[in-house]
Amino acid sequence: MIIGLTGLPASGKATVAAYLVNKYNFKQLVFSDIIKSELAKDNIVSPDREDYKIKARDLRQLHGDGALALLLIKQILQTDPKIENNYVLDGVRTMGEVIEIQKVGGKVWAITAPVEKRLAWMNNRNRDIDTKFSLQDLQKLDEKELHSGEKTEGDHTLAQTIKNADVTLVNDKTVEELQIKTEELL
Repeated sequence: MIIGLTGLPASGKATVAAYLVNKYNFKQLVFSDIIKSELAKDNIVSPDREDYKIKARDLRQLHGDGALALLLIKQILQTDPKIENNYVLDGVRTMGEVIEIQKVGGKVWAITAPVEKRLAWMNNRNRDIDTKFSLQDLQKLDEKELHSGEKTEGDHTLAQTIKNADVTLVNDKTVEELQIKTEELL
């Protein structure tokens, strides 16, 4: 089984992925790891959020809208040609990626959460691509994440991705509540 996770920054994708990995032994593959690897090839050793976004857009413009999903699926098929194990792909950002995951029988889950909760979670986590955000900063980032691909080929189209997910998990309470919702979906 393949589950692709999509959603705005700090919506709970990594929390759902960790739960699937820890409780059900899913193997986790992260879209940003592919991008980080490509950035390292370009000698960009301390990338920021914009570096990731530009590199992802470049890969999609060069290889198509589903390029990153295709790379992850290729990794899976090299060791598991019949997809007999369970995988969670964290960071679906484009409709091309949704389509590629669905082509191999996978499902895409959208994780949504209120902006105020996401702001608190983002400002409390310690990730190399995160900076401290104000509510207004996060709302501007959300707008770019949701709609930038409508203006620039190969860029994020999260609005479409979330809308076209197979299911939506609303993350508006506790981690335990999110885990219960994840159980119900499985």
